[in-house]
Amino acid sequence: MPENIIAELEGKSRDELYDEIIVSLRTVEPLFSAQQVALRSKMNVRDVRKAINEGKLGGGFFCWGPNSKKVSASGVNAWRQSFFVSVSPPPEV
Repeated sequence: MPENIIAELEGKSRDELYDEIIVSLRTVEPLFSAQQVALRSKMNVRDVRKAINEGKLGGGFFCWGPNSKKVSASGVNAWRQSFFVSVSPPPEV
């Protein structure tokens, strides 16, 4: 098994290897339902469904039926980051 992996990797540049790693991670990224996102984000499921339908969670979703929309983990993270409010420390007196 390791010999097969080494043979596959021989002759590839570092950039090519990084690209392959990124693509493989992207293609097997976890998917979450609106209910799962809402639970993890402490939000209303209705609001999450609305955001999914508006394309705010990564610009799209995976759909296997009318009630089975799923969004990628990276889309969820980007959407949640949009709610982050940065607070600077108060000036010293």
